Amino acid sequence: MKKANLKSSSRSVSVRDIGRAVNNIIPRTTTLRGDGIGAQAFTLIELLVVVLIIGILAAIALPQYQKAVWKSKNAQLKLLAKAYLDAQTSYYLANGEYAKSFSDLDIQMPNWTSGKTSASSSFCPITSTGEKDSVRYTNDIQMTITSGFNLMIVWRSGPYRCGGFQASISRKIIRCVERHGETTGAKFDEDAFCVKLEGGTYLETSGSWYYYSLP
Repeated sequence: MKKANLKSSSRSVSVRDIGRAVNNIIPRTTTLRGDGIGAQAFTLIELLVVVLIIGILAAIALPQYQKAVWKSKNAQLKLLAKAYLDAQTSYYLANGEYAKSFSDLDIQMPNWTSGKTSASSSFCPITSTGEKDSVRYTNDIQMTITSGFNLMIVWRSGPYRCGGFQASISRKIIRCVERHGETTGAKFDEDAFCVKLEGGTYLETSGSWYYYSLP
């Protein structure tokens, strides 16, 4: 005679037990396949729960992804600013003065549209040296050698228009910059670019331009 298989009533609850309990609460509907055999399908409530979870995860991940993309783009601008500082230092040692145009520098700068002024001056006005090739720009980026021989490289379009970086000749550093004001065309909130995106600390204001140190 076979003995009864007795199980302890005090066993721990497993993941499988939880799954069974969920199935009992939200049962799947049963459909018939072509062979007449029943197959389980997800209920509408289950599908809505899955869609809700995906939406929550996307809402959390998308801003972080966009932030990472912009930080990558900004890294390229900061590399250009650093290369400009090094090139101006070399030019000064050789000539006793700073270069007034990009073509005077011993550096491979992007071959963008060049001139004395930029087509974006109505949005992000920056005073250049006035020399030919003291401004270079694309539809998205503008870089200018200012009257003080600093480099201002800013975004001309996108969510951070008029936000960018300054290569300061006198300080030998790279600073984050934002232009604030209703007439600048800048669409982002104050501090959104330099503080929230780049982690900068406010330093000073000159006109409509705000300057921040970088970490």
